[in-house]
Amino acid sequence: MKIACFTAVRGRELLLRSCLMQMLLQTRRPDQYLLLVNGEDAEAYDRRLITDLLEPWITVVCVPRSITTREASTRALELLLESDADLFCKIDSDDVYFRGYLQAIVAQIELLGLRERNEGFCVNLIDQLWINSRAEARATIHPYTFRRGLGLGKEEERRGVRVGAPPTYVCDRAAAQLLVRYCVQPPYAKISSDDRAWRTVLFEHGIVIEQVCTPQPVFGYLRHSDNTCAVKAAKKTAK
Repeated sequence: MKIACFTAVRGRELLLRSCLMQMLLQTRRPDQYLLLVNGEDAEAYDRRLITDLLEPWITVVCVPRSITTREASTRALELLLESDADLFCKIDSDDVYFRGYLQAIVAQIELLGLRERNEGFCVNLIDQLWINSRAEARATIHPYTFRRGLGLGKEEERRGVRVGAPPTYVCDRAAAQLLVRYCVQPPYAKISSDDRAWRTVLFEHGIVIEQVCTPQPVFGYLRHSDNTCAVKAAKKTAK
């Protein structure tokens, strides 16, 4: 089973280094890892904090314009679909992925027999960890269910939409193709959030997200304050 991961990022140079190190330390490494740097200054992105971590299976792509998370994540999926990967994993730059994260995902997919169903599937993790570092005080860590994601709407719940922790989206090729095809079309193209767009597209095309619980937490959602992890561009000095 070949695994392709992606991280869409704008700024967050320090967090991106941490994210890369987490992927390099995985007990089951990705076969491909795509970093999609977006924003108007994407081509000038300061790579000094990640250059020493780049391996042959890690690719950096720049999209030099401001785009939504839906556009960024869908574009990353589109690029990865050109490979022969079987699983496509969304990795957020600012969250915590334990060393056994990918291995645990693969184990749960095999345990549930999802690949044997011969139909598209997508999984989200539930019953993981919540890390709160928004205040000046010491960060707190506590269990969190994620059974409503980060805010599933009441109407969505009534319809039967399911979701887990948004930064743990993992889908097979069929689901990834659905997302790439429909996320750029109305009415989904009006949705800015990748989480909301993806769960809506999947549900309305016959794929209900599988809520998966690992034996032990392997993921931590980091709720942080303003982006203080960005590297400021050096000011040009007058000649």
